Amino acid sequence: MADPLAVNAPPVTPAVVAARPKRAFYVFCGLAFLSFLTTSTLTYLSVMLASVGMAPTDIGAVLGSPLIPTVAGVLFAGKLIHRYGALRVAIAGQVLTLLSFLGMGLVLADPLGAMIARFMVGLGAGLVFPAMLIYARGLLSGPNTVYWFGIFTSMVPLPNFIGPPLAEWYFTHHGSQWFFPVFALPLLVSIVMMKFVDADIPAPQTGVTSTGYMRLLTKKSLWLPYAAIITVGQLWGFMLSFMALLLQGHAIPVGFFFTSATLAMLLSRFTIMRWLGRKPAHWVVAGGLISMSAGYLALSSLALSGPIVAMAGVVFGIGYSTAFPVLSLWVADQFPLAERGQPMALFTAVFQASIFGLPYLVAAMSATGMSLPQTLIPLSIFAVGFALLIALLAPRRP
Repeated sequence: MADPLAVNAPPVTPAVVAARPKRAFYVFCGLAFLSFLTTSTLTYLSVMLASVGMAPTDIGAVLGSPLIPTVAGVLFAGKLIHRYGALRVAIAGQVLTLLSFLGMGLVLADPLGAMIARFMVGLGAGLVFPAMLIYARGLLSGPNTVYWFGIFTSMVPLPNFIGPPLAEWYFTHHGSQWFFPVFALPLLVSIVMMKFVDADIPAPQTGVTSTGYMRLLTKKSLWLPYAAIITVGQLWGFMLSFMALLLQGHAIPVGFFFTSATLAMLLSRFTIMRWLGRKPAHWVVAGGLISMSAGYLALSSLALSGPIVAMAGVVFGIGYSTAFPVLSLWVADQFPLAERGQPMALFTAVFQASIFGLPYLVAAMSATGMSLPQTLIPLSIFAVGFALLIALLAPRRP
């Protein structure tokens, strides 16, 4: 049996390849970075909410509030992309995210208001993420698609290299005053520049036909990558929601984890992913899950210090940088370009649901008396177990 990425990859015609200049891909990567730079500062939201005296249960409710709107936005995005194209949907989601992010600053101390604002940010993100993935995938072709798509997907976590440390520095020195208007600026620039991209570069056709979510759920070849992205999302979700709070409890600057993890993601995308992109998807994903889990197990079992946290971040970052792009292509390349809207929307919905469902899981474990580092143990053990299952299900070479 062959690798699913090779078996399911649809043919690409020369005319399609010619319509996707590399300049468009590089520009789009930069604009995606600016867009996600703004939302990366929300990794510090748990600390900000705690600083205004919000109760832990309310903090958990605010952090988990994007669950339903993000999933709904992602699923709705599939139909919107089918009708209007990926780029227009991405811009609409960015505008909604910008307005909601600015509104967060007005209601930070109010649990209900903060929950609503975070709810709306999640809805905007649900529109942006799948639309950007589909548009970027449409700009690529050829044998190094996994490598270049990995470069693009690194634009999602790459802002964590500077976003959380900048948020920590600003909040430490200036508090929440003007925090949200200042960090909304990168997203605003991205939205303005997106309009030029829309005018100058025709969007790839991504919505000619509709696949249907029920049909996707019965497609057996999607079950394993969808299940795997749930596990990736849980591990990633802990970083987004609780890592800053965990590190603050040990008086360790957030940059030790976020910067090292993001740097590892970026470097691995430019180095080992060119090689791993040609390897069987099952083994690459399994290795990525084990690497992410190893980073978290280090945080839960070792005496925390700056170097230990940085080391854990590197191991975690390498794992994520290999697992996510391969899983994305595992799903996308099972369909022709015109039919990828809904499959990728469902893939993203599953990913986002696991991210924003994680706060409720951690809250349940914390209610039993587990500390934040201790909650990482069952999450990591489950991920390792699932990685072994993926490896066992890997196709045997003929």
